[in-house]
Amino acid sequence: MTFKEQATADVAAVFFNTDEFCDIHNVNGTDMTVQIDSNELQKQTAGKVYTAEAAGLYKGSWLIYVSSLEYGSLPAIGSIITLDSKKRRVIDAKNEAGVYSIELEAIRS
Repeated sequence: MTFKEQATADVAAVFFNTDEFCDIHNVNGTDMTVQIDSNELQKQTAGKVYTAEAAGLYKGSWLIYVSSLEYGSLPAIGSIITLDSKKRRVIDAKNEAGVYSIELEAIRS
């Protein structure tokens, strides 16, 4: 087995293990294994200023990780994803060696 093959197997067996890091969430009508990472998002957004809060709006942010094999095509920035029956806008999306890192937000009054 090559290193890349082993790394791909490890992603499924370890990173997306529901007994360790992930839970099953409904994404766009399909149940899939997802890791929601609030700690990393807090680090990424530290020090950023958002005008939405100044206007009396609430911004919720989520950083999710999902297998590219399970999700399908990488979502486009600006597209809408339904996560557990709630609509969220894609702010950023990256393919990190078969793992999608997708930053989502929703702004509500």
